[in-house]
Amino acid sequence: MSQEPSSPQTASPQPVAGSAMVDARPTSAIRGVMAPGLEAGEYSGPNTDLMQFVQSTWESDYRGKVTFPLWSADYFDWQFHQDLGANRRLCVRDAGALVGVLMGSPCRFRLGAAVLHGAHYSWLSVARSHRGRGLATTLDATRMQHEQQHAGDVIVSFRFTGSRHSLAERPDRQSPKFQRPIGLWARPLSGSGLRRWNTSRAEGWLAWAGTPLTRSIRFPESSACLRPYQHLDLGQCLNIVTARNDRFAFTVDWDETLLQHQLGGSPVGQTLVWERQGVVRGFINFHVLPFCGRTVEPVAIIDMIEIDQLTPRDQSEFLRRCLQVMQQQGAIVALKLRCGDVSSRTMLLNGFTPRLRDSHLVLQTTAAPIRLPSRKPVRLLWR
Repeated sequence: MSQEPSSPQTASPQPVAGSAMVDARPTSAIRGVMAPGLEAGEYSGPNTDLMQFVQSTWESDYRGKVTFPLWSADYFDWQFHQDLGANRRLCVRDAGALVGVLMGSPCRFRLGAAVLHGAHYSWLSVARSHRGRGLATTLDATRMQHEQQHAGDVIVSFRFTGSRHSLAERPDRQSPKFQRPIGLWARPLSGSGLRRWNTSRAEGWLAWAGTPLTRSIRFPESSACLRPYQHLDLGQCLNIVTARNDRFAFTVDWDETLLQHQLGGSPVGQTLVWERQGVVRGFINFHVLPFCGRTVEPVAIIDMIEIDQLTPRDQSEFLRRCLQVMQQQGAIVALKLRCGDVSSRTMLLNGFTPRLRDSHLVLQTTAAPIRLPSRKPVRLLWR
């Protein structure tokens, strides 16, 4: 999904109408380095205004050049729910007008046996009228201070550098925060939709040429049950997730509160479970958002695939049935972060293609830097 740009030339438009309603509580240590009239702090305005500002920002600089999501206020309500922890919606305002934002979705992470507090950060946007004033640097410093004040240990984000149009910070081999290059799995669901949508006409035509691979798949009746997630499934789903914790160098530290919020905490998110003989054996969690390319089309973002307890045959049937649901909802492609949490064989057998590793996983810490082992997989959300 969103790849966090973090250079002073961050993509953004003019301030959005209505942003004067923002109430930013100033961060005193940051205010001293800002130009007169500018204040950095926590955003406490409505998510509707926040969505309009961020969406207009990204459309201004990336429309027709780079594909990106068009977030909704409901999506932000889901990501920044107050029950998850301290407010991580940070902003800069100029005389009451919103001119920059950088936001994090609170989360806990597991590094070996250690549990770290922090957030997935993204959605950095700076108004075109205020570029070149160091607002991106200010917002980065503000979030670091914010995490220190709230006992945060780590900031997780991604930098997309796969296009010359991207304004994201480029990887610096000397910086310990740049952990590893990372990419996506992509599974076409509509060849004609991808041809219309893709900003690369060549890739669009290749997707169209592969249309026979994306046709709806019909399945025979199965003794297994694919059904929507229910709250009563939470305990079994949590057991499935935590049973795999030791396989990862770095992972979200799921507990009941965090997992329930992810699987059933918003109508934006959708979760399907695979049940056999009354026991949930696996689940897939995803959401569908409009993505802007040459056209605006629905794209399915798969956050979690937990199918290790299934037989290979059931894994494929479950995954393909879920893809069929996404296709029925109009999604033209399904995307999944390629970080080693799902077997490459399973993904390839079910029509997923590995995309270039055109992003970098970034871990910023409030104490000693983290260095992940290069070959051990991670399990994170793409934000």
